[in-house]
Amino acid sequence: MMHFNRIWMLCTLFHVYCLSAFALEQADRNAIQEIVQSYTDAWNQQAGKGFGDHFTEDADFVNVFGMHFSGRSEIEERHVKILQTFQKGSMLKIANVQLREVQPGVVVGVIRWTLDGFRFPGSDSSKPGEVRSGIFTQVFVNLGQKWEIAASQNTLSLN
Repeated sequence: MMHFNRIWMLCTLFHVYCLSAFALEQADRNAIQEIVQSYTDAWNQQAGKGFGDHFTEDADFVNVFGMHFSGRSEIEERHVKILQTFQKGSMLKIANVQLREVQPGVVVGVIRWTLDGFRFPGSDSSKPGEVRSGIFTQVFVNLGQKWEIAASQNTLSLN
């Protein structure tokens, strides 16, 4: 019986240690939430300026149409153009943010969003757009004391 108790205690300690080893601190959650709020605000201010502020210099971004943008500068430039043309007047709302630390300093975020005023490229921006939903899958990395987005995949939802 004593042998069983030792094994049970070791298993319990191992389980607690493993769970806590990758437990994302509240301060880190808050920092990542602030990043999501920052790019949401940049979108909703309709200029797109600042959209790329929290991406790494060499970040990858794949938009809902499968177009690949490479690097912070291109990500921002493309979003400025998007908001000046077919997504002009649209409003982004974040519905849900799920974060999972896959290893210390690396977090996968699943961010569900809704866009009021969604239009396809080439659409007439003077006409009202639709309400559409989607999901960002984003990889956040901790670079010292600062979190940034290293990769982002944006996908339209069918529901």
